[in-house]
Amino acid sequence: MPSALPGFPGASHLYHVGASGFFVDYAVKIGLTVEQSTLLNGIKQRSLIDQSAAKRKAEEAEQALWMLTAADQPDTAAIEAKVREIEKIKSDARLVFIRAVGEAANVLTAEQRKMVLGMMPMPGSASMKKMER
Repeated sequence: MPSALPGFPGASHLYHVGASGFFVDYAVKIGLTVEQSTLLNGIKQRSLIDQSAAKRKAEEAEQALWMLTAADQPDTAAIEAKVREIEKIKSDARLVFIRAVGEAANVLTAEQRKMVLGMMPMPGSASMKKMER
């Protein structure tokens, strides 16, 4: 995994805005191109698959933990290792998701990023119509 996340100076909270729908929910409002929509939908679908796989993996590890704690002589070292494994699965999945949102934000133009953050009016909005007059 790359160590650096894309940064967007002056665009704080961009990752938060994109976390709900990878900016696909803004397609019409910010004028996404067909290519941008395709890329964003691909990132979103890959993220959903990644999150689902991580959830299954964590659930399997939780089941194994349940078995370890059900023993008449629980193995503390094995239980500790399993708990750490579960948390690593969860934290790795969270990081993969954050990277995917950053990748999605990188698909947008600087103007589109400003629009989703409310720093610039969206085409067709009331404030944009006032500016055109």
